[in-house]
Amino acid sequence: MFKLSYNDTNLKGWVDQTGHLTLYDDNNRWNYHFAGIASGRRIEGEWSVDGAPCNGTWWVERQ
Repeated sequence: MFKLSYNDTNLKGWVDQTGHLTLYDDNNRWNYHFAGIASGRRIEGEWSVDGAPCNGTWWVERQ
């Protein structure tokens, strides 16, 4: 399990054996959706917010 933070929202999740990312947020106002795939030292994917036109792509890379 790992933890990330985005826009004052804590995200907790894990990467399964096939490399798919699962994340859950703790924000009561917004319902963020993060999806991603892990490969090597990098996880990348897309995000969106319920009820808002906000969306985009993201990535993290292990140093």
